[in-house]
Amino acid sequence: MIEGGIKPIIVTSVTLGKELHAGHILLLATADLLRTGLGSQEPITLVNNNTGPRAAGALVSMAEYAELSIEDTARLLTKGLITHEAVVDAYRGRVQSEELVAQTMTLLDGGRYDIFKIIADNMENKLSRAGFRVNIIPESGNLMDNQQVVEEVNPLWSSTGFIFSGEKGVRVLKRAGQLTASGKCLISLASLARKAIIRGEVPLTIFVDSAPDTADAVTSFASLDLGKAMQLQGTTVGFEGSVASGSKGEAKTLTELLDVFEGKLSLTTLKMALRYFVLYRPVNVPFIKTPNLGDSFYDFKDNQSLLNAIESCYGESIQFEANMQALISDLKSKVGEVTFGSDEKLNRSLSFLPLRTKSILETEPEKIVGSMKSVGWILKDPDEIASAVAKQGYVGEEAERRANLYFRGPEGLVIRDNFYQGTLKSIIRVKDQIESLSEEDFRLYETTINFCLERLGFNE
Repeated sequence: MIEGGIKPIIVTSVTLGKELHAGHILLLATADLLRTGLGSQEPITLVNNNTGPRAAGALVSMAEYAELSIEDTARLLTKGLITHEAVVDAYRGRVQSEELVAQTMTLLDGGRYDIFKIIADNMENKLSRAGFRVNIIPESGNLMDNQQVVEEVNPLWSSTGFIFSGEKGVRVLKRAGQLTASGKCLISLASLARKAIIRGEVPLTIFVDSAPDTADAVTSFASLDLGKAMQLQGTTVGFEGSVASGSKGEAKTLTELLDVFEGKLSLTTLKMALRYFVLYRPVNVPFIKTPNLGDSFYDFKDNQSLLNAIESCYGESIQFEANMQALISDLKSKVGEVTFGSDEKLNRSLSFLPLRTKSILETEPEKIVGSMKSVGWILKDPDEIASAVAKQGYVGEEAERRANLYFRGPEGLVIRDNFYQGTLKSIIRVKDQIESLSEEDFRLYETTINFCLERLGFNE
C-alpha cells in the first residue's frame, strides 16, 4: 500500500510453454523496480498465457504425440502428470493447423485447464531463489470467472459475438464469439482490480509489457469502473543487433542464470544485479521523432557477454550503495549553523529543501510510473558510447562500427528514467557547491537519500 490508500497492482504476462529466459527476467526486474518505487510489499502478478493459439498448438502437438484425446491430454497437463521437458518440446514443435488450433482454443477458453502448470510451478520456485516476489496465475482461471467483463465495455454489442472498445479508436475484444488477446488481457486487469476493490482498496493496475494487446487492454479498461490502469513498456534481450527468440532457445534460461550466478553472487540474489542492470545499462532504441522504449532491447554480442554484464552489475550495485552512504557522510561533514551554497541560484534552491523533500516523500504513483516510461538520458559523448559498446561485448572493428552507428545513425543508446535514481543524481550534482548545512537540512537530505535507496530496492 502507498500514500493515499491506493493499491498498486503490478502485472505482466508470459506464455509458460517454455522456461523463462533472460529477456523475461529483465522484464521482471523492470516490474520489480516499479514495485519498490511504489512502496508495494505485494508480489508481482505474472499471468501465464495458457490459452490462445500458441497454447492450443502445443496441446494438439502433445495429444498427437501421446496418442490421447485433446481433453484427456489437457487433464493430464493440469494435474502435472506430463514432464516439464515434454511440455517444452510440444510448445516448440506446436501444431500450426488453423482448424485444430481453433477448436482447441475454444476448449482452453472454457477455463477448466491449466496446461502449463508444471512449468509455472517450477518457474515460481526458481524466481523466488533469484530474489523475486512473483505470484504466477493461469490466464484460464481469469477467463472462467470474468468473461462478462468484455460485455461491460460495450453492452450494446452484448451477445453478438463481436465486442469492441471505441476509446480512441476501435479495439476488438471479441471476434466471432472468441476472445482476442486484447480481450483476455483486459480480463486479467479487471480480475485483479476487482479483487482489490473487494478488499476495500483503491487499485492502480499497471501492466508491464510492450505488446499492442496490452496497450489496447489498458485503454479499454477506462470503460470500466475499476480504478485506473496504466501500461509500462518493457524491453527484451538481443544479440548482434537482433532480438533473441525465446522459442528457439537463443537467450539463457532462468535455470541457466541461476546455475551460473548462485555460486558467484553469494549472500545475495540475482535480482540485486538485475535491478542495477535495468537502472544503468543502456538499451538500443529506434529513433523516429523520439526514442521508442517499446521497441528497445538490450543488445550484446552473445550470451557470455550478457552474463559478464550481469555479474559486473552486482559489484557496481554494491559500490553504488556504498557511494550513497559516502554521500551522506560528505553532507554531514558540512553541518553548521546555517545552510548556504556557492551561488545565488543554489541558495534559492536550498531554501525550498523542506518543500522539495515533502514532495519526494509524497510523490504520486502516476509520476513514478510516468518517469519509467521515459528516457532518463541519451548517450551522446563518443567516449560514453564506446564504453557502453565495450560492456556489450563488442571489440575491434565491430565495436567501432556499432559506436559509429549509435553516434550518427537512426538508432541510439538510452537509459530508462527512474524518479528516485534521478533524485539521487540531482543531489550528487550539487553536493560540492553546498558549503554549509543546518542540522535540520542535513536530516532532510539524509532522509531523502535513504528513502530513494529504499524505493530502488536496496534495503529489501
